Amino acid sequence: SHGRLLLSHVHSCLSPQSICALICLDAWSKLGLVKNSDVLKVSAMPDIPGDGEMVLEDEWDAIELH
Repeated sequence: SHGRLLLSHVHSCLSPQSICALICLDAWSKLGLVKNSDVLKVSAMPDIPGDGEMVLEDEWDAIELH
């Protein structure tokens, strides 16, 4: 995307969890941790019936460093 804007926050109907997952997947792909061919294979698979968006607890994405 232009100017490194991955998604428009104004017109997006994606959940915050989905946006976070896409940003992580983008970073992992650039680091070579996932193959683009594998992502394309998974994205072509049929949806799982009844597998809707989960409501996650607050701080679901917190990273704790000890």
